[in-house]
Amino acid sequence: MTAPSTASFFQGEERLTLTLVPERRKMVAFDIPLPPKLPLPSKDQIASGIPYVSLPARRLPNSNFCANIKMSLTILREQSTSTWLSVTAKGVNLEEFIDFQAPVDLNEDFEPICPELLSSSPLLTLDHLPAYHLRHQFIHYKPEKGLTDAFLKLGKEKERVEVVAKRLKDAMALSFAQSTSFLFSYKDGVHWSLSTASALYWRVKGDAVNALKCLRQSLNSAPPDMRDVALVSMANIYQQAGLLHSALITGGFALKISPKLVAIHFTLANIYVSLVSL
Repeated sequence: MTAPSTASFFQGEERLTLTLVPERRKMVAFDIPLPPKLPLPSKDQIASGIPYVSLPARRLPNSNFCANIKMSLTILREQSTSTWLSVTAKGVNLEEFIDFQAPVDLNEDFEPICPELLSSSPLLTLDHLPAYHLRHQFIHYKPEKGLTDAFLKLGKEKERVEVVAKRLKDAMALSFAQSTSFLFSYKDGVHWSLSTASALYWRVKGDAVNALKCLRQSLNSAPPDMRDVALVSMANIYQQAGLLHSALITGGFALKISPKLVAIHFTLANIYVSLVSL
């Protein structure tokens, strides 16, 4: 019996299953090849970081340095840390777009579903990557519960996840209504910072499809120097799903925008650690 071609999964003729892909690292077989030039820190950054890397002063016959490094890599691979770049790190104040004093009605639907793109640029949203086309088949992607605190910090003190989510939903509805006014110029109807923040909710819930829907909108409408915020989240989702090459390419675009942001270097380091096990 011949194995189905990878193209059949992109075209929806076949579905990925845990029987076919029992381990997350096997997902790379459905990914794009690695680019010839990998995203790396600059030579100056590497040189300035070397003094902080503790290496053994001399090689001893019974040194367990290499064994410790292998053990550390194993732990990092198995407990991959999710990263998140807040819009506040780029100087954006969410209070300009969210009314934190307004009462919240949880009797209504509270989940911040981003509206469909009115028009998109596939080059900006990276639609050419296999990971995007397989987003409905992320069988190894799980809720990123470690980001719950980061999401809660978007709201007021001691607010529940549902309350913060509803504030985002209401803010997006207002943003969409304002986009019809000549006073505002939000491409695709919602300010990019709101769609980026909403993607964080969907990452916590483990819903990659809705998270990527929000991130594509953010990438399509954010100013060029702000797109790294959404790219970091997108790279994380692709990494957690096992599409490591797509993740690395996405993270590489973020690095080009903000080569000095620590969160981006940490994201890329996580991806490289995951690649070690392949």
